[in-house]
Amino acid sequence: MQNPIRKMRKLTLLLSVFILIANLSYSQNYSWKQKASIPGLSRYGAFKFVIGSYGYVGGGCDSLGNNLNDLWMYNPLNNTWTQKSSCPIYTRTAGSFAINFKGYVVGGILNSGSITNQLYEYDAITNSWTQKSNYPGSPVYGAASFSLNGKGYYGIGNGGAATGPYFSDFYEYDPNSNNWSQKANFPGSSRYGVIGVATANYGYVGFGGDENVPAFYNEWYQYDPLLDVWNFKQSYPSFGRTYPSTFIINNKIYITWGHDFVNAFNLMYSYDEVSNTWVSEPAFPGTGRWAGIGFSINNIGYVGTGWDTTGINTFSDFYEFSPQESHDSIQCVTVRPDSLRGKDAIIYSIMPNTNYNTHQELLCNAWTCQGSPCISRALINFDLSVIPLNATFISATLDLYSHPTPLTMPVANYGTNNSFVIRRVTSPWSEDSVTWNTQPTTTTQNEITIPQSGLPNQNYLNIDVTTLVYDMLNNPQSSYGFMLKLVNEIPYNGRDFASSDYPDSTLWPSITYCYIMPTSVSSVNKNADDIRVFPTLFQNKLNVEYQSNKSVGRLELMDIAGQLKLSLPLKQTPGALTKLMLNESQLYGLNNGMYILRLTDGEKVYVKRVVRSK
Repeated sequence: MQNPIRKMRKLTLLLSVFILIANLSYSQNYSWKQKASIPGLSRYGAFKFVIGSYGYVGGGCDSLGNNLNDLWMYNPLNNTWTQKSSCPIYTRTAGSFAINFKGYVVGGILNSGSITNQLYEYDAITNSWTQKSNYPGSPVYGAASFSLNGKGYYGIGNGGAATGPYFSDFYEYDPNSNNWSQKANFPGSSRYGVIGVATANYGYVGFGGDENVPAFYNEWYQYDPLLDVWNFKQSYPSFGRTYPSTFIINNKIYITWGHDFVNAFNLMYSYDEVSNTWVSEPAFPGTGRWAGIGFSINNIGYVGTGWDTTGINTFSDFYEFSPQESHDSIQCVTVRPDSLRGKDAIIYSIMPNTNYNTHQELLCNAWTCQGSPCISRALINFDLSVIPLNATFISATLDLYSHPTPLTMPVANYGTNNSFVIRRVTSPWSEDSVTWNTQPTTTTQNEITIPQSGLPNQNYLNIDVTTLVYDMLNNPQSSYGFMLKLVNEIPYNGRDFASSDYPDSTLWPSITYCYIMPTSVSSVNKNADDIRVFPTLFQNKLNVEYQSNKSVGRLELMDIAGQLKLSLPLKQTPGALTKLMLNESQLYGLNNGMYILRLTDGEKVYVKRVVRSK
């Protein structure tokens, strides 16, 4: 099949009258900044997703019409790209979303020109791809995709040439059961080149085109996953278009780019789902384009790649849209155990009274020693004091490198039952004296399970240990690092990582803490006497009481990845005690886990940590 996008006819669009929304822009001081270009070939129709605090871009089609399958990870903290394992299929204009720290790619056009319904899952921890259950609808491209409340959504789109057939069916994917289920059909006209995006509680689908009419749509629909219903919302206040790009900042949806086959656009508007209004935002500074990518990391918007209207020029440039109103600086610091900060050690059951503080290996294994069972476990404690007291902790990732020349096992990752857990240590231990018989106590609370290894020399980078570090910060009197131990301590299985005594310091275990530093508020108080949040371990209600200073304020809830989940404007009486109760209607969509509650009251900002456990 010929590339239906490349062969699209240039059509004349009947201009509609702009619907101008009288509202102040929330982003008058936001600005565009060019960042490091995406490596590899320039492209359009790429897939993208965000896992933790990293963006991933891959696939698409180059300027010569050849599909790509490479995958690149963007680190916004140092503005760098790192190549990852390539997607098993070469696909363009596919759907993509992320769920629970895994990325998914579905559908699209293959190099052969055929349209696929395959679904692939990318595991960031193991840097590997796994094929999952095929999309059950007709294979489509130019479809809508997003994730919401731990589920993925995909549908609508084109199943043939430029003139269709088009579809309006819509499906939900459950990664736990690896099953698809059909949902309510998209209520608008069938089309393709649409965009899908999700806020904390709702999915949104809009735009797209129909070459048979011809028509280019600016309609905007909201999907409610709880009721499985679609609601028509205020249309986009500019031209209809296909293949726009989107990102979210402070729970507001930003839409830019797209084209009508005559024009490629660079204007941008933001959508506020609370007021159901659109606001004009600073235009993209480069040339208009379409079929590019867009995503957000920690309330910063990013766009890149795409195609211009000539059908010749594709792009690899990459831009950041930064909200200056947040006044916050995200900072990260990486720590390794050394003579000054942190410590690591291993303990052996076969030598229960011997200390191994200078061993080059961090072992968690089960073996036999001279015919008798023997077990080893690893202990690591990283310095937490590098996180400033007035900072808001948002994430932590752990890096473990396989030992290049294992001393105890044939290879660093050995056996068919070597999954292991990372637990929080709850009692003190000394690197110079700890033994098997004096090993510290641990807790299974929020423990992290690392599955069976796939390669004998597999490294484990960017392990998300945010929940464990959060527990450490909130329970410093009972937090003394991590223990690594096998899930099933039976021979012959094990993991062998390089310790801080290994000669090559680049292979030492390390942890990266990321936190928000306030830079433009007069006071930030994490334990203020004049604010009370209870219960900190909440289910369906959360109470906030504080002594207000100004007549207006704002309450926000962010997840551990820094994504805004709730934003409420506040009206209050200065000097009075303000009492708020967040109920299930406001907390709906918040999964179990920890959240950062941030209350802005004039020039004061209060920050509290809370945990939802339903």
